[in-house]
Amino acid sequence: MHFIGRQAQIDAFLEKRTARQGGVFAIKGGPGLGKSTLLWELAQRSQAEQHPAWFLDLEDLETQSPDTGAAFLADLAHLHSGKALSAFDKALAEFHGAYQSPADLLNVYGEAMQDAAKALEKQVTQDDTPAQDAADRQAIQDLKGIAGIAWTLGQGWQKSRATQRQQELGHPERFLLEALAQSAAQHPVLFVDTYEHLRSHPQLRSKTLFSHVLFSKYHQGTVRYSIGDTPQQQSLPLWLEGFFSWLAQQGVLVVIAGRHLPAGWAAQAATLQRFNHEDMLQAARANSPLLAQAAAEQPEALLAVLQRLSFDGNPLWLQVGMNMLNSVLDNGEYRLSTLADNDTRLRECFEAPTAVMDDVHIEHAACKLQLFQHVTRHIPDLPLS
Repeated sequence: MHFIGRQAQIDAFLEKRTARQGGVFAIKGGPGLGKSTLLWELAQRSQAEQHPAWFLDLEDLETQSPDTGAAFLADLAHLHSGKALSAFDKALAEFHGAYQSPADLLNVYGEAMQDAAKALEKQVTQDDTPAQDAADRQAIQDLKGIAGIAWTLGQGWQKSRATQRQQELGHPERFLLEALAQSAAQHPVLFVDTYEHLRSHPQLRSKTLFSHVLFSKYHQGTVRYSIGDTPQQQSLPLWLEGFFSWLAQQGVLVVIAGRHLPAGWAAQAATLQRFNHEDMLQAARANSPLLAQAAAEQPEALLAVLQRLSFDGNPLWLQVGMNMLNSVLDNGEYRLSTLADNDTRLRECFEAPTAVMDDVHIEHAACKLQLFQHVTRHIPDLPLS
């Protein structure tokens, strides 16, 4: 579906991102109002502008929930898109032993100098003049000397690094959190979708993880972390809430969308409303040539039908309703004006008996009614009958 509306929320996001101060930008709204669609649009724009970003869907935690804080932080590094978050990437690679350290580079440089010296030795011949022979042997000695210095420096760095690395491997979460704090200087964006799963899904709400890191709130909502000697079993929702808050304070813009949010974020959240008339007409124009023609020739009749099919502007049901309306009008079953004036005929469109569903998309009205009833079975006050 072509992206429609939400310009106020887009402008607010861009203003916050341009400020480069981090923080939390929360988006809330009821089912089907386009929270995920808006979040994805913002993420796509960030990626197109090569602004560093991650996209994290908390619904995935239902089947891929991390058991430790270190596992979550490591997984997070694989989600970033756009410009690389070099500090975090390097830390993760180093943590897994894949990073080429200065010691490695010095050793490679030393070997290159040694190879150059050997190659020059093979070129020295008895036919060289005394001056040329002396210059060649001096060059060989210099190359070997440089190689020795590089190896010595590499060994020294490696010894000092070994002690530091032992400490880092003892606390990988500290290691990765410090790398994240460094990466925050680039003011990346972390998009977090379906936050309600942490607060309402039975399994996730009671899910725990083991972590050395304890996030704590201080005066005026400041969040800091401490590192314990032994991992503690903690609530996953509370640990993630603390992590997101801490990340926002480091300079990361954390964009969170969900039906249910923590009170502090919900109070300042941008609330999505149903589509207005212009949004619905714009969606119809972008949907198909048939509806674009109807929007130009019979806008009032089209709006009357779309309002009913979308339950007064719910974007998700609007899309499904437009697909159904296209099929009905294209088959010549009803005229648009008739549907707009006659609720009985409109309901007949929903209840058409020819229910067929294929693998790609829903073709007939009865299938769409089944979809409405299935998807909205837990949503109160939707007038499906």
